[in-house]
Amino acid sequence: MTAPSLRQALRPSWSLTQFIQFGLVAIAVLTVLMVGGSLTVLSYQAHLDEAWQLQQARVQTAVGDIESHLNGLQYPFNYFSKVRGLSRIDPDVQQRFLEGLTRTNHAYEAVAIFDRQGEFRAGVTPYQAGDAEQAFLISHRQMVRRVLSRSEQLLSPVTLDTDRQTLLVTIATPLYDASDQLDGVLLASVNLEGLNGIIAQTPVGRNGSIYIVDRRQLILTQTRNVDETHQSFQLERLPNAIASRVLYGDPAHQFKIYQGLRGQSVLGVAALVYSVGWYVVVELPVMEVYAPVGRLMTMMLWTGGGAIAIAIA
Repeated sequence: MTAPSLRQALRPSWSLTQFIQFGLVAIAVLTVLMVGGSLTVLSYQAHLDEAWQLQQARVQTAVGDIESHLNGLQYPFNYFSKVRGLSRIDPDVQQRFLEGLTRTNHAYEAVAIFDRQGEFRAGVTPYQAGDAEQAFLISHRQMVRRVLSRSEQLLSPVTLDTDRQTLLVTIATPLYDASDQLDGVLLASVNLEGLNGIIAQTPVGRNGSIYIVDRRQLILTQTRNVDETHQSFQLERLPNAIASRVLYGDPAHQFKIYQGLRGQSVLGVAALVYSVGWYVVVELPVMEVYAPVGRLMTMMLWTGGGAIAIAIA
């Protein structure tokens, strides 16, 4: 190979202009990728924060509605319990008092008054009669004795009337005489049908769900789709895997993403109904949470691709 041929072989194949062009294109591409990536990450985090705050707002709204509903159920009952000497007046008068109590709210399934010995004095059961009334009184006699021994109001665990598909809870509170001495017990069985309405009216996104869990980790009520509306409802236990994440998990762990009640990955948040010790849980499918971020990423990809194509051109 001659000397000129060797110089030609060693001469750079790209001119200075081409180097400059390549450098500008590379800078443009890197800039688009860096800016687009940064905006995507920031948008993702901002949207996740927004979704979490929205979930918190939803669950707090539901808790407030439940607290108001329970207070509305207990207010007439607590008012009547403050009438001193109620356990000593004539049983016919007691009967009228109790009838008035059941008329204040149709949620009262049964109400009864017991004396200081725990003996039945008067009772009203608008939806029961005969053997059903006696069964109710017998089944709650132990609760009456506990109130008389402790001199404090008691709230029974929630039960399910499978025949009517109705949740029931029993409240028992002490009665006092004119000297403020323990003198009897006022007992009421209350249905919780209003909880279903609160759950149904709480917005939880397009495919989200909301449910209430009691101290026993039993699901009292939950969002039901059209196919589940007419199915029989049972008190089912919340899986331990969910309970450990959303109910008893580390409060410092802000975002709780786990396999939800319906078997799909969800963003979940829970809040406590302090008066009864229940938890309200709101779950939103992760796919629904990430959908806006996915649309944003798609738009950024198209925009970045267009910018890169223009830079290359």
